[in-house]
Amino acid sequence: MLEVFGLILILVSLLWMRETDLWPGWLTLIPVSGAMLVMLAARGEAPTLTNHSLVQWLGTISYSVYLWHWPVVVGLTFTNLLSKPQWIVGGVALSLLLGHLSYQFVENPTRNFGRHKAKSGIGRGYLREFVDIMGIAAVAAGVGGVIFLLNGLPSRVPELVRVADAENDNNAVPTCNPDHFRLTKDCVLGEHPENIQAILIGDSHASALATALVEAVRKKTNDSTASILLHYRLGCVTIPGVKIRAYFISHCGEESTEITQKLSKEYLGVPIIIINRISMYMYGSPEFGEDHQPVAYFDEPLKKTNQAYIDEFRTKYLKSICTLAQQHPLYIMQPIPEFTVEVPQEIARQLMYSPSGKAKGIYVDLAAYNKRNATALEILNEAQQKCGIHLLDPTPYFCPGEQCVASINNRPIYEDSNHLSEYGNKFLVPLFMTAF
Repeated sequence: MLEVFGLILILVSLLWMRETDLWPGWLTLIPVSGAMLVMLAARGEAPTLTNHSLVQWLGTISYSVYLWHWPVVVGLTFTNLLSKPQWIVGGVALSLLLGHLSYQFVENPTRNFGRHKAKSGIGRGYLREFVDIMGIAAVAAGVGGVIFLLNGLPSRVPELVRVADAENDNNAVPTCNPDHFRLTKDCVLGEHPENIQAILIGDSHASALATALVEAVRKKTNDSTASILLHYRLGCVTIPGVKIRAYFISHCGEESTEITQKLSKEYLGVPIIIINRISMYMYGSPEFGEDHQPVAYFDEPLKKTNQAYIDEFRTKYLKSICTLAQQHPLYIMQPIPEFTVEVPQEIARQLMYSPSGKAKGIYVDLAAYNKRNATALEILNEAQQKCGIHLLDPTPYFCPGEQCVASINNRPIYEDSNHLSEYGNKFLVPLFMTAF
């Protein structure tokens, strides 16, 4: 009975857990408890299902399979094949084959080191095998150390590939608060708190564009000391009282209330720019599969967006925006185009395999962008009419023709699937300059 119950828990984990679930976390207890019950059954009652020779074989080679499955997964990911069922099946089969061979020809022989007598005597046999093991370890450590000191082997790929891949780390985390998960407030970018020319508030999308705003302010004012004030927090939309589904983003609503009240009394007349990934809060993230499960909520979390929720979101968002607009010129960035892949890695991969040395690019149709953000754009247009705010539209800069691009001149403009990199955000400097 323990065995059956344990296997059920493992099966539930496979079928029920989703990519968006927190891992590791409390959900880890489900498969771990299942495995524990299966092992307990083997020690007590006579197991039936796990006594089968096939299951026993899988258990025997399981550690080797575990070690081999990761490079297989990485290979499938790198070649964009991880989403194809036939390649997933092939990857599982290859992991099993490599695990079996590794068990037979590496794990078993290694485990048996020192268990047989050498012709020259037991002591010398142990010594010889100890020296062999240490020699192998020294070679592995030496090769690994060289690779570590060289930060990998970047020379193995062309310069364009290295530049594209490096965009993954091309961001400027504010030094006043390197922890995205805590509220950043009164953070001065530009090092001159006595010369605040703009206030930027929002979520991580705001932080990703902060340096572009500083550059725009300085160009527009022709003042190298012009600075901005940054208030932001990852995953927190600018609505007082809002709640966020992620466990690590608590007190978002209270912090939004604090910032709104603060700015109704301070820096009066200074322009405010708000940047939020607004559609994500209402419909979820496309990179995890757009499940229409709201990230933001007000009373109880919802499993799916409905009209009543949209109406409540609209009302509270407009109230927040109109309150800020009473004391400040207010500008809101319309949604930044989003993608479903990690842009730097994908562009680097395309360049790696391109005979011409050019990436084919990553695109999302402008029609798809408008559909994804239809509700957000509708709410923002209403805010423009009711509150007198100004909208900043990024699509003329990133969506020439009928498609939005993720790279320009073979270089990614994103650091991941939805945040502009330091290279990408500079294309919006002219847009920010219209706010001054």
